[in-house]
Amino acid sequence: GFVVFGLSEQLAYTADQLEISLPFFRDHHEDIRRYVSDLVVLDYDEITQPATMPRGPSKIGGKSSMAFCEDAISAAQNGLIDAIVTAPISKASWHLAGHRKYPGHTELLAEKCKSRNVAMMFVSPRLRVVLATIHTSLMGIRDLLTIGCVFNPIDLADR
Repeated sequence: GFVVFGLSEQLAYTADQLEISLPFFRDHHEDIRRYVSDLVVLDYDEITQPATMPRGPSKIGGKSSMAFCEDAISAAQNGLIDAIVTAPISKASWHLAGHRKYPGHTELLAEKCKSRNVAMMFVSPRLRVVLATIHTSLMGIRDLLTIGCVFNPIDLADR
């Protein structure tokens, strides 16, 4: 099954807005364990949602997103989940919540996992894409790319 670190009320609201059926089991994030259910949402009762969720970067969004990422990493490290799949995060929200140390979750994962050899990867059934650079403008790439910079992600993807 799948485990979602997030806000069940927000997920249910979004599913309703999209007119899709999304049956899930709700549990509190502090009670995480191995689950047999197809979809489990680990909820965060301590995160108070505003009456209307912000549609742009927000402090509450950054606080929530960081908590979800850190808890997912911890769960993976403790063998409670097998893998982590992330969606894009709002770096502006992380900054509003005071999390300025990491440009993105790739760097957060690298630090928490004590890994220096990392790459951002996108996977589909027919294609795997590994980035040689991240958080870099197109003009900045020409000064960053080296043979090692290109081969390292290729080696990681081949593992």
